[in-house]
Amino acid sequence: MERARFDPFATLPGRSGYRGNGQERTRKLIDELFNGEGHARRRKVGFVLMVFPFGEGPCRANYISNAAPADVVALLKEQLARFEGQADQKGRT
Repeated sequence: MERARFDPFATLPGRSGYRGNGQERTRKLIDELFNGEGHARRRKVGFVLMVFPFGEGPCRANYISNAAPADVVALLKEQLARFEGQADQKGRT
């Protein structure tokens, strides 16, 4: 039996695929990488993985996180404020 391919964009409009199972496995794997197995109550590292398609209309994204949605919103607001307050920067060459 062929294994289903994980589609990070499965929940974006116009995309089909499965939601939840692949994303949940990915979230658990990343969480265990940072925090160890079975240590949900003693987490020291939070993460947010955002994925988005390049060049396909409006910029919509899916995300996977081990944090509560309210904490992700607060993080994104703080990070956006940092980005907007920085002078234009160029990447390393």
